[in-house]
Amino acid sequence: MMRYKEPDTKKHEQFLQTRKESNALYLGVNTNIKCFNNICPSEKNYWYFFNHIDLENKINITYNPKFGIYLGKIIFNKKGNKLIPKYIPTSIENLEEEVKKIKNPLWIAEKNDNYVEPEVIFFEDTILGKKIKTTRGNYHITSPNNLEYQCKIEKNTTILNQEQILSYVNEIHSENVRMIQDYIDQIYKDNGIKPYAFDDEFYEELGNLGIITQRQVEGFKNDRLIKKNSLLLTMLDYLAGQDRKSKDYLITFDDEYFYDYFVFSLGGFILKLSQGMLQNEINSLFNPAAYIDDTKINYNDLNNELIRKYEKEIFGMGFEKRGSYFVDYFDYAFDYKGFFEIHKYNGLYYDELNLASSLDSPNIIYYDNNSLKKCILIPSTLGKYYFQISRYHKEVFFELLKPYHPDVKNLPNGWSKEMIEKI
Repeated sequence: MMRYKEPDTKKHEQFLQTRKESNALYLGVNTNIKCFNNICPSEKNYWYFFNHIDLENKINITYNPKFGIYLGKIIFNKKGNKLIPKYIPTSIENLEEEVKKIKNPLWIAEKNDNYVEPEVIFFEDTILGKKIKTTRGNYHITSPNNLEYQCKIEKNTTILNQEQILSYVNEIHSENVRMIQDYIDQIYKDNGIKPYAFDDEFYEELGNLGIITQRQVEGFKNDRLIKKNSLLLTMLDYLAGQDRKSKDYLITFDDEYFYDYFVFSLGGFILKLSQGMLQNEINSLFNPAAYIDDTKINYNDLNNELIRKYEKEIFGMGFEKRGSYFVDYFDYAFDYKGFFEIHKYNGLYYDELNLASSLDSPNIIYYDNNSLKKCILIPSTLGKYYFQISRYHKEVFFELLKPYHPDVKNLPNGWSKEMIEKI
């Protein structure tokens, strides 16, 4: 029988003490602007994926050099048994000087005119002496033409000038910081997180207004009918439009579920812990890869470059060096290419924020692709997103903050409608 080594409790305690603000949340927002040139697959540096979902997910997360903006951190002050959040945003007072530190061009990827859908290579099994193809397959991508969008700067690539960068960063930073601060201010005002909740009187009200039928009124009151997501969104938008949130299900600062609900509601902003801690240590506005010269460092070498460049900061975060790499007490390696990973959830179910894998939300739309299920988040009619944690409170819904991005109705200075539509 294999014997496992007992944990070193003293070392564990020391490790936890070196973690600075271990309960802090570090916030950022990714854009679809690219900040690193030429990460294209090739015969030498090929991309390998297990299935089409792994293909799409990894390309979106791993091989997508998104320009990210750090929005600061939320720390928690403990007052008795209460956990009080405090937002400390980053400053853009010296934005022009910070933009000048960016080593690489910022660019918008165009669609690949020579795109060829990657071919799946199926495994072969032998049954009764015959080789047959199974449903298990993988992708082995060795050409940029297997990608729908450019993986490097071409002649037709849009490269942003300084005015465009400054105006875009200013707007996306200002609007998202304001949104987060307003949300926390509202929590203070309400003395907790207020949800939307349904009861029999609410069903009767919706029935009298003709929003639901009398059969649905009785069915919902007796828990005989299941509410479809489209109807749930209509009902929740009705409550949101009247600003009617439930006091009965208020998640107060001393509630055992407060931290969980708070984290879920901000999920679209939350950076992976080690990435956020490093960002806080180096005190930079943008993701680390934006500051590393892409003409001197290959994409595949970014992790080693970051370890070399920020060795002191990684030590300060509580990681220790093992040979050529860093690990924490639990042997989790510091493996980071310098691009923000938003939210901690990655799974077969995902959307552009990797939230749908973890949320129980009426905003989720499911669809099938090659017999494997995926889902995305879509906004309600009011442009809102809702979620519930059914293991805690069934049919009690909270709002999810979706990061703000400029659109064609709010063009930053120097931007055209076509540029915004491309990203």
